[in-house]
Amino acid sequence: ASEEFNQRLHDLSVDELLAFTNTLLDKVVLSVIITDEQSMAYQMFQTANARGTPLTSLDLFRSTVVKRAEAELKLSEEEMKGIMQQLDLTETWVGMSAGQDVTDIINAKPMNEKVTKAMEKITKKIIESWVGCRTGEILSSGLIAYITKEINDCHDFKTLKTLVKDLQQHSWTWYSYIQITPQKRSRLMPFQPIFNIVKEQW
Repeated sequence: ASEEFNQRLHDLSVDELLAFTNTLLDKVVLSVIITDEQSMAYQMFQTANARGTPLTSLDLFRSTVVKRAEAELKLSEEEMKGIMQQLDLTETWVGMSAGQDVTDIINAKPMNEKVTKAMEKITKKIIESWVGCRTGEILSSGLIAYITKEINDCHDFKTLKTLVKDLQQHSWTWYSYIQITPQKRSRLMPFQPIFNIVKEQW
């Protein structure tokens, strides 16, 4: 994140840099909160964000997984890297489902408003669908409680990584088979409506 920030600052003209500096000085307030417990830091992160722009269920999933992995299970750096890769892949599939271009994702280009709104809607659908697949029913409420319980029930690296990978694979399936338009699907794909219509006519 800091490399991207430095690169963006480097790309600004002098006038843009001055405008950015004035915005920081006039409109930004920083708050530093120090806590002795790492788990409390994650809890404060979630609470603070809940008062600003609402977090998506995917944001909450990520922060709860990171809290569980780092603060409670105390996973190694290598184990954390594996979990973070799965979380990043999940966000990639969700972003692509929302219409974000893969090159924009790779280059960490900020999403436009249209993609951001689409991503919020699709994130909700994907999480509801994923929880529905795991529970056998579509929950109209209690998604966050269910997700938190599932994460807290993971008592080691293997079970936590399996849970995170399950959501990543669900997100890939959503992008590959549900979100993609029929025109872009191969005729051999199982969810291709044209194939099903022809098959029924025979």
